[in-house]
Amino acid sequence: MLTIEVEVEGAKRELNLLAGRFKDLLPIMGAFSAYMREDVQRVFDSDGNGKWAPRKKASQQAYNRTIEGRIEKVERNKYRGLQSRLQAEKRRAIKTATRKPATSEKQEQRRARSLERKESQIAEVARLSAGGQLQPKGQAGLYKRVERRIVQAQKKIDAIKEGKALGRLANSCAIEFDQKQWQMASKVSWAGVHNDGGRAGHGAVMPKRTFLEWTNQRLDKFEELALDHLIAKAAKRTNA
Repeated sequence: MLTIEVEVEGAKRELNLLAGRFKDLLPIMGAFSAYMREDVQRVFDSDGNGKWAPRKKASQQAYNRTIEGRIEKVERNKYRGLQSRLQAEKRRAIKTATRKPATSEKQEQRRARSLERKESQIAEVARLSAGGQLQPKGQAGLYKRVERRIVQAQKKIDAIKEGKALGRLANSCAIEFDQKQWQMASKVSWAGVHNDGGRAGHGAVMPKRTFLEWTNQRLDKFEELALDHLIAKAAKRTNA
């Protein structure tokens, strides 16, 4: 039995899981990470479930003057992440081919076609980034990824128009986990001031807008995922 103790709203809560060590829970960390990203985004989209303090009038006016520039930036960088991912996939393919030479002519041809396809995808995304029109015919796989970036960009634009300026914080949250721990933290230096409230570097007092915290709902989800995983693992051993 593995016991995890967490503080929630000033009270201690214990999770008693059917595991011998934290390492046994490693397979569920990806699913829990995805859930947490969605939940943090939900907190921002709902302005902290309607509890966050609204902006002061002067702050709102200053924000309004930046809306057009923010939207232009989102549009300009819409495909940047996809471009980086495709380049990484190309490098990985080249590295694999170098490390493990093809054992047959057929495999060599397959690798060549794969690399050619990746280069074609990189070129297509570069064309879209330069303002080219969508041309999905014959590139269904790539355009599924393109469409996801379009949807993500539109969500960001909608949030900007609605005045949800702190959306950057939601996107800045990085997750790291290994056999001993799971951690989620924002890469933005001033995120802690918004999360906990307090005085910012320029002296302004920021109201508390908590988005990173342990809640009973989040712990319930972790417990649910862990239990499902451990039961399935035990059943597999029994049927082996």
